[in-house]
This record gives sequence, C-alpha cells and structure tokens, in this order.
Amino acid sequence: MTKTPLLETLTDLASQALTGTDLFLVDIEIKGSDQNPQVGIFVDTEQGGVNIDQCAEINRKLGFLTESHELFTGKFTLNVSSPGLDRPLKDRRQFPKNVGRKAAVKVRQPEGLKKIKGVFSSLNDNGITIDTDKKSQLEISWEDLDEIKILPAF
Repeated sequence: MTKTPLLETLTDLASQALTGTDLFLVDIEIKGSDQNPQVGIFVDTEQGGVNIDQCAEINRKLGFLTESHELFTGKFTLNVSSPGLDRPLKDRRQFPKNVGRKAAVKVRQPEGLKKIKGVFSSLNDNGITIDTDKKSQLEISWEDLDEIKILPAF
C-alpha cells in the first residue's frame, strides 16, 4: 500500500510529536470531507496502556505541527487515542503485551480467509500461536496472519 503525500507528512509529524515519549505510532485514519477532515492518530506503548494525559499532550504537539505546516486549508478535527479493542494489532510492538489474551484471528489460506478464536498464547520470529481449546494449538506464520484483534475479557 502506498501512502499519499498527506499521510506521509502526517506520519512524519506524528513521529516528531512522539519523540521523547514511550509511545509509538500505530495507525493514522483520515475520514470526513475535504472541508472538514477528521484525523485519527492511534498510538500505543510496548508496556501498559496509553492514558488520556498522554493523548492530550500528543494532540497539542501534533495540532501545532499540523497547523504550522498548513496541511489543511480550513478547520479539521484531530483525535489522538490508543487503538482500543475494536482495532486490530498493526505493529509487532503491540503483540508481546497481548500474549495470554483472547483473540479473534483471520488467517490467509488458499481457499480464502479463515476466522479463528482462541487464546493468543505465544509469538516468535516465525509467527504466533493460538490455543483454540485445551488440546489444540495453531501456529500461524506472519505471512499467513491477516488480522488479529484482542477480545474483551468479561
């Protein structure tokens, strides 16, 4: 997937805003119209979670950088947040802290995508392992892993 010039610039500016923190950029999402774009910046940490104060600080820094680079001609909305459980893991740095949690996985297979639920039990250089039940483990290579979402524990 190629990045648009706007997305490349936002990625660079977000990286600048994150400098000196333990946060890293996971994803950028641009929605809305040309007259009122809505920019979502998703950040995470390798350990623990992201708090609202961290999001507010990055939002201020990135808002200033975005305005100083005149990326948008009119008003725009900028939201900085953690990815949340509704978004798939995108960056491999997100994986270790989620080992041991329930997950929904999409695996690429010759006949199409296969959906699997289980416990994300381990990862290594080759891929991840999902415990589908007490007796079955499925090893999924990074190349075959299409998507993994962490499921809420109730």
